[in-house]
Amino acid sequence: MRSDSPARTGRIGNLGLHIVGAGKPHLSFFMDHESNWVNLHPHSFFVWSGAPSFEPKNVHLMSNWEKLSQKTMYEGFRNIVRKTFRLPNGKTADFDIMDVPSFVCIAAISKDKQIILVDQYRPGPEFSMVSFPEGRIDPGEVPEQAVERELREETGYTSPNIRFLKSIPHAYTNQTKYIYLAQDCELVQAQELDDLEFIQVKTLSLEEFRAYLLSPQITDFNSVDAGYLLLDQLGLL
Repeated sequence: MRSDSPARTGRIGNLGLHIVGAGKPHLSFFMDHESNWVNLHPHSFFVWSGAPSFEPKNVHLMSNWEKLSQKTMYEGFRNIVRKTFRLPNGKTADFDIMDVPSFVCIAAISKDKQIILVDQYRPGPEFSMVSFPEGRIDPGEVPEQAVERELREETGYTSPNIRFLKSIPHAYTNQTKYIYLAQDCELVQAQELDDLEFIQVKTLSLEEFRAYLLSPQITDFNSVDAGYLLLDQLGLL
């Protein structure tokens, strides 16, 4: 939605969502003095109007954090920075934060309704994990550009119908995950993998994917959030 789009209001329980405008997909909320949840992103402005039933006590404790310093502690495949804050109680504390680029995750579905997944070894858990195609946002890129590039490079597919679904920040990194839906995908080329990527593309039918996502026995799927968003978009939840 453009910033000049007409305002709309929705209801969720006893909460009203007032949408004044929207732009790049990154949302960051705070509660103002009138108990409104306000999005701080400069390209969008959302207000949860009214007093939510889940309103926490001592709301000021969530906002009165003062950042005092930041120092790089380790540089490698993943950088670590130490951030020092003055807390709402006046004490200071250090937090070690992973300094990594934000990335896109592409919930991709082909023209013939096959879910497109990638399977690759992950050094953290030390076993192969399945996910939607995903990858870092390179310097100078916007998320939409990274979506087109990563989908093509990792799978060989392209999509004429790409739509933003949700952004998810992480608690102890400076990374944001941008989830997109890519529909009507077609295979147009071979993969373009770099020297650290060893990726096998696999596809599942909608029925197979839904069972795969919902099964408590499946523990190697790394895109559960995007999977549920995909099923919701397709009306399959």
